[in-house]
Amino acid sequence: MEDIARLTDLARAENPGLPLVLLGHSLGSFFSQAYAFDHAGKIDGLVLSGTAAFGDRTGPAKKLDEMNADGPKPRTPYDWLSRDDAEVDKYIADPLCGFSRQPSAADSFGRVSARLRDPAEIAKIPKDLPLYIFVGDKDPINRDLELLHPLVNRYREAGLTRMEVKIYKGGRHEMLNEINRDEVVSDLLAWLRKTVG
Repeated sequence: MEDIARLTDLARAENPGLPLVLLGHSLGSFFSQAYAFDHAGKIDGLVLSGTAAFGDRTGPAKKLDEMNADGPKPRTPYDWLSRDDAEVDKYIADPLCGFSRQPSAADSFGRVSARLRDPAEIAKIPKDLPLYIFVGDKDPINRDLELLHPLVNRYREAGLTRMEVKIYKGGRHEMLNEINRDEVVSDLLAWLRKTVG
């Protein structure tokens, strides 16, 4: 959380007077939610991509090597990320992409995930904080939307009044790298313009 706080402080300092919206994708979406519990005053909006709910008996949808299990025969182990083969290939070729399985990362996520399901923590988010959630309906992280609906319901029950949810048919995990990314970006920009523009 401290790193996100430092970055938001830096962004504010370098761009005085401009609105600041935090976008968290995938694992970053979980840390962004927890950040909003304690630091919502530092942001003007929150965007969550490739996200899901975690509860007492729910965790990440599957092990990474099982992510392609429900779809057509995969071309690569990472086809669950996008329907765009070129984007999947870029991901595979990028040495900065992938997952670290360090114990400290697991401990940090464990602490955050416990907060994400706590109604008292969720209640800390200002009711009027703009929240935009966008996901694909074929994202194994949200179990084909099974874990999206509880997340949306948690925020509704907490009384958030400015939440918008966008679901893309056929979309997988990385909607900003999907075959319909122009539509996804256009929708996000439209939300930003009407919300903080």
